[in-house]
Amino acid sequence: MGRYVFRLEVLLVFGFLAALLILAGWGFLVAALYMVLAAETGPTGAALITSVICLGGAGIVATIGWLVLRSSARRDGEDHGKPDAVKLALAVGEALGGDLQSLAKNHRYAMIGAALVAGFAVGVSPKLRRSLRSLLNT
Repeated sequence: MGRYVFRLEVLLVFGFLAALLILAGWGFLVAALYMVLAAETGPTGAALITSVICLGGAGIVATIGWLVLRSSARRDGEDHGKPDAVKLALAVGEALGGDLQSLAKNHRYAMIGAALVAGFAVGVSPKLRRSLRSLLNT
């Protein structure tokens, strides 16, 4: 679990830095547009044209986001747009879960015995404990 937290932290740090650099790049791009327009139309005209372009771009991005959210809210069904791998994992989990549940109901004493033997083996063998611990930590 610690590995996943570390990966999430790294993703957040580098994602924030990338977003900051993207924002700075857009700022310089807008400033360059303003400077080019200022030479042609003066400072007032350049500010007006640059702001109209930026607000128009923001409106287009907001409209696209609204359309995406609206279309995803309309979808009916259980999967809600989940990828095929997730659907497959859910189906396999349901099938195996049902099989294991029926097996446990039909063979109660054998399951209790197997759990006791497994617990004894883990308690006696340090090598088995280490391998199980490493399996759980990854």
